[in-house]
Amino acid sequence: MFKDKELGTVHVGVSLDFIKNLIRRETISILILSLLIILLGISIAILLGIGFSRPIAKLVLATQEIGKGNFQYRIDPIRRDEFGDLATAFNFMAQNFGKNY
Repeated sequence: MFKDKELGTVHVGVSLDFIKNLIRRETISILILSLLIILLGISIAILLGIGFSRPIAKLVLATQEIGKGNFQYRIDPIRRDEFGDLATAFNFMAQNFGKNY
């Protein structure tokens, strides 16, 4: 309106297809990112599981050897964590027990 005269009308519209395409694209991005995060988590869990199971398997083998009377069996304390401390203590135990046996 200009000086009480209608000059024209304006129609403003928003394309719903544009919004649906944006939502679909973001949904796919979120699903792909979630899948990658899940795969990363599984990979880390597997690596941590292997890191814990190998020293435990070595300790089980050493225990079986000591049980058979092989007091000369030793574990290499390669790690600098609780498993390394346990291997050192196991070696000390086997050495001292072997002297008394």
